[in-house]
Amino acid sequence: LDKELRAKAPGEYVTVANGEVHYLLEGPPDGPLVVLVHGYAIPSYLWDHTAEYLTAQGYRVLRYDLFGHGWSDRPDTDYTRQLFVEQLNGVVEQLVPGQSFDLVGISLGALITADYAASNLSRVRHLVLIAPFSTGFDIGPMSSPVIGEYLAMMALVDRLENGLAVNFLKPENAPDWKEDYRWQMQVSGYRQAMLSILRNTLQHDHYEIYNRLDNTQLPVMLLWGREDALAPFSQSEIMTQLITHAKLVAVPEAGHLVHIEGAETVDAALSGFLQQ
Repeated sequence: LDKELRAKAPGEYVTVANGEVHYLLEGPPDGPLVVLVHGYAIPSYLWDHTAEYLTAQGYRVLRYDLFGHGWSDRPDTDYTRQLFVEQLNGVVEQLVPGQSFDLVGISLGALITADYAASNLSRVRHLVLIAPFSTGFDIGPMSSPVIGEYLAMMALVDRLENGLAVNFLKPENAPDWKEDYRWQMQVSGYRQAMLSILRNTLQHDHYEIYNRLDNTQLPVMLLWGREDALAPFSQSEIMTQLITHAKLVAVPEAGHLVHIEGAETVDAALSGFLQQ
């Protein structure tokens, strides 16, 4: 991303280790702070509804694009869980140093927030994990050198774009994201980043990260769509065993992006939980 492209971004930029990060900080300056972390492939506009709802409730909301996504940089490095945790730490240290906040992550973002929270218990008031990624999956030939790069160049991006609807139980509930989603693909480094996340993060199990939150005093809520095709609801049983004090809210008739498809239920659950 060059200066000309960054000038078109809807938010602001902050410099952290490994690159420039695009963010939006919205809502009343004196409101309780909520930090939202998105998941794989879909950048921070994923949170449009949630940010609008929370700011209307008086919260100050910080959301940003993970490296490799949206308007943020695509550093030439391994896209590990640690990279993203360091990015989150850099963002909050630069923008809201010393402040405590509520932390909400979805899918890959839930893994990132759980890892950050486990090491920064004094900073995090509440942790909300939406359809958290925990169980690695077989990425097939994408794991092989050369072959993986070829497939990423020829097929991965189209597959991701065409697969947006799988995030929803009913595809007609999906927002029209194709233009914004397609734009981020054209920035150099996008394919490399998506492939690197698959290889370094998504093909591995991460149970131990969530289990670090057990036996802590941190309030944790799990939000899960019962019809989730990407992180099946059955995985919620594993999560409640790893974090035994977590509150589980199951949302009927909703898929992976439950905060959109089951917005009414999720909004009410967030309001109640964050006020505890």
